[in-house]
Amino acid sequence: MSLWVERAVSFTQSLRRLGADSVRAAVASPPLTASELDELRSTLNSQIPGSLAHFLCTESRSCNCEYYLTFQHEPKASAIAMVGAEMASLFAQTNVYGGASLCQSEHLADWNSESVLSVFDDIDRDCANLWRNTFLFKAISNADFLGLYIADDLNDPPVVYMDHEATIHRPIAPTLDHFLNEWEKLWYVGPEYWELENFIDPDTGYINADAGNLSTLHARFRGNDG
Repeated sequence: MSLWVERAVSFTQSLRRLGADSVRAAVASPPLTASELDELRSTLNSQIPGSLAHFLCTESRSCNCEYYLTFQHEPKASAIAMVGAEMASLFAQTNVYGGASLCQSEHLADWNSESVLSVFDDIDRDCANLWRNTFLFKAISNADFLGLYIADDLNDPPVVYMDHEATIHRPIAPTLDHFLNEWEKLWYVGPEYWELENFIDPDTGYINADAGNLSTLHARFRGNDG
């Protein structure tokens, strides 16, 4: 494994100190060999972008890290009086989730299948064109995706956020390396768009850890939303 993948796995494993159920996965498989990459290519309907192929062959064929942290706080007496102790206790929880689960070669064929890429063909022509020119490399739990927009550059294309409801379709990083480097600084939170949007640089439109308040984000990992 590369240093990036090693750090992603190590960080996720470190969160076990916050509870036995905090870490759902923290593993990464070895990189693909050249022959295995060729075999993978034969299963796909579109070409693998160069930056993704590089990740698969030098970093990991499948990085699977996932955490879900729940912090329980004392419910307010007013909340207990209004909705009862059990419901008030639920409202007093805070959660933070994420993890570097991405570039999983075993899922690339399914993610980039005709059934997925054609989802907007009869609904929205512009969205359909975007989906058909994007190579999806990460599925997000809310049914969104991260992908690489390959219409203009197959070697090192930009990362785009693909919203399954077609409300947020936008580039979030100029390259895969840029995304990986900045997301690591954000402790792999999300990456649902509402988790990333506070770290979108207003000048470039790209993810930038320095564009937001890292101390506030890191405080969430201690159960503090403020």
